[in-house]
Amino acid sequence: MSAGAVHDIQAETLELLEWARLGEHVAGFAGTTAGRSLCLQLPLAPDRAESQRLLAETTELLALDGLTEGGLNFQGVADLSRTLQLCAKGGIAPADDLLAVATTLAAARRLRRQIDDPDLRPVTTALVEELRTLPELEQRLRFCIDDGGRVADRASPPLAELRRQIAATRADRRDRLNGLLRRFAALLQDSVVAERNGRPVLAVKAGAASQLPGLVHDSSASGSTVFLEPQAVIPLGNRIRELEGQERELALAVLAMGIDPKPFTDVMDTSVADLLKHVAMSKLP
Repeated sequence: MSAGAVHDIQAETLELLEWARLGEHVAGFAGTTAGRSLCLQLPLAPDRAESQRLLAETTELLALDGLTEGGLNFQGVADLSRTLQLCAKGGIAPADDLLAVATTLAAARRLRRQIDDPDLRPVTTALVEELRTLPELEQRLRFCIDDGGRVADRASPPLAELRRQIAATRADRRDRLNGLLRRFAALLQDSVVAERNGRPVLAVKAGAASQLPGLVHDSSASGSTVFLEPQAVIPLGNRIRELEGQERELALAVLAMGIDPKPFTDVMDTSVADLLKHVAMSKLP
């Protein structure tokens, strides 16, 4: 029988079994984006032995899911495919993407600990025997990136000092703006500081704009109000922009030099992804 004929028979079999529909149904129970994608591409086992092994995986994980309080927990798992590709090519991933690497490594370690039991789960335990969850990389990422996905002050003393300067300059500008609000209250349509183009502005009556020196960034639809950045705070705003640019450069330097995950990308791509592939369907009904 030719290879083409075999392929046609397999395609017809999958259609009769409604295999694609089954994959869609299974994907609805996946706990992660990566798991859902894998379920949608669910292959048919090539032989009886592989089918029996996959059934054993499912049976073991279903039993574990029932024994674990709250079921198997996939919290923290993220799709790392784009991050790993970027880092493997020498690119610098954003801090929040690198934080997702740390949370995924932690989740993989937790899942391995839950699964690892050769007596109760010999088939699935074999899957995690060689799994590396890279605790040294996770610790480095956790140290350098805070929970909000920003490069942490502790990762770089110069960065911490620069952020203190930014905070102090912002506070100085805020105090000056509050003083202007009080001083020129009669010229204003509103007593709050608004923002236009990333700069603080006051809502000044159009007819009184000439009495308050500054830069007009916008006006109201009616034309009765202009949104003006007072001249008294423009230099502070420029200084803040300059400091923020330096902050971005320093943060990028930390990401580029302090927590380069490139040497680990191949291991993460094969180890963690392989674990997620096999546990993706563990919550089948």
